Amino acid sequence: RAMTVTTRTPVVLWAQRKDRLFLTIDLHDATAPVVELSDDGVLKMTTTAGAPGVEGRHEYHLELEFLHPIDAKASKISVAPRQIVVMVMKTEEHSGPHWPRLLKANGKFPHVKTDFDKWVDEDEEDD
Repeated sequence: RAMTVTTRTPVVLWAQRKDRLFLTIDLHDATAPVVELSDDGVLKMTTTAGAPGVEGRHEYHLELEFLHPIDAKASKISVAPRQIVVMVMKTEEHSGPHWPRLLKANGKFPHVKTDFDKWVDEDEEDD
């Protein structure tokens, strides 16, 4: 009797500064998205939304385990019509040098892409 809903993974664009990460989840008209951040560096997101190049609305689920712990309380989540933006604050001990990568797991994640619009090289960043 239960309808099977295929859960999809949204595309995430990311960039960083010395003290924060910028994540842009590429979803349109997300309905009541639930976004959770925990200090141990885990982001979870569930919503129903449309996405670029995808017909109709679907269930989306995202779970990312960051390379380092984060400051969940200081982080900000904003839901816009065309995207969900998460500003993740790095903890003091993991601020400063740029992280070599976003996620704890090594390897390629097709849904995680560099946000070249927001990217700044470490040596070009203003103190």
